[in-house]
Amino acid sequence: VVDLGSGAGGPWPLLQTELASIGISLSILLTDKYPDLTQLSNVPSQLSIRYYPHSVDALAVSDELVGCRTLFTCFHHFRPHQAMTVLRQTSERQVPIAIFEFTERKWSNILGILLSPLLVWLHTPSITPFRWKRLLWTYLVPVIPFLYMWDGLVSHLRTYTIAELQAMIDTCPACDFQWEIGRIKHPTGDTVLTYLIGWKL
Repeated sequence: VVDLGSGAGGPWPLLQTELASIGISLSILLTDKYPDLTQLSNVPSQLSIRYYPHSVDALAVSDELVGCRTLFTCFHHFRPHQAMTVLRQTSERQVPIAIFEFTERKWSNILGILLSPLLVWLHTPSITPFRWKRLLWTYLVPVIPFLYMWDGLVSHLRTYTIAELQAMIDTCPACDFQWEIGRIKHPTGDTVLTYLIGWKL
């Protein structure tokens, strides 16, 4: 698996552990345009996860990086023409891809993120390790709560709907490539993830 836009590592350390518990073994290569190699210190050594040391642009992935491509909670960062480039490249090269987003453009999410500064103020004292600077930028000068709110708000508003994802893949060449779009729901009925998966037939 070649994970794009990995940032701090995303869910792969947890996913790798869960997959191993049911007998599925994968080799994971984390990549990013601005790789943060310090994050590997947080990954258990027994997991087959490594961080590619060089910059990888998701819009122009080298053919040397072989494997199913995954993007977790970062596809909304691409503008429509960039997102279409990512999808076209995978279909043209017939490389499998799996995209997952937990943000969603709906009123309940927007309202929730507008209230998020309250949660930041509430939970900051329990964050470890303790740092005075964190208290300064949370309470005295409340930069952190409002940056958190702004980032979440923009993410929800920019997340592509299923209809928009469908319109994108409709522009991709057929070339024996199959797409599936859907939502994974929690037993309560709430949407947890929107996904877009593509693979060679």
